[in-house]
Amino acid sequence: MEILKSRPKLSLKASKKEILVGEEVLVEGHIEGFAETVYVNLTNPTGKVHTEIVELENSNFSLRLKLEEPGTWRIVAYAPETANNYASTSNTVVVRVSEKAEEIPGTLPLLGIALAAITAVAVLILLIVLRRKKT
Repeated sequence: MEILKSRPKLSLKASKKEILVGEEVLVEGHIEGFAETVYVNLTNPTGKVHTEIVELENSNFSLRLKLEEPGTWRIVAYAPETANNYASTSNTVVVRVSEKAEEIPGTLPLLGIALAAITAVAVLILLIVLRRKKT
C-alpha cells in the first residue's frame, strides 16, 4: 500500500506594513491541510534569519513581533517535509521599519512648528479683521 503525501497550504498576513522602531506588529497565519510543525522565518534588514516555532490553534497561528532594527523585514512561514507531507512555504510578508523622528534639544518637532505657524496666521487674521471693524 502506497501512502500519497499531501502539501499543506500556508498563508501569512501582518497587521501593519509600516511601523516605527520598537513598535509591535501582529503576524497571523493559517494552514490548510496538516503539518506537524510550522516555523516562521524573520529576515532582518541585514539578511540575518531568526526562526520561531509557532503553535497551531485550529489551523491558525500568530506572533507579536517588536522590531528594533530599521529597514525592510521579510517574514515567511514554512512547514518542513515529513513522511506524510511535502514541504510548504507561505507568501512573504514585508514590513518596513522606520527610525523614530529624533528631536534636537531646544527645538520643537515639525508638527509643533506647523501648529505654531497656523496659530500665528490665525491670530494675525483675527487682529486684521478686528482692526477693520473698529474703523
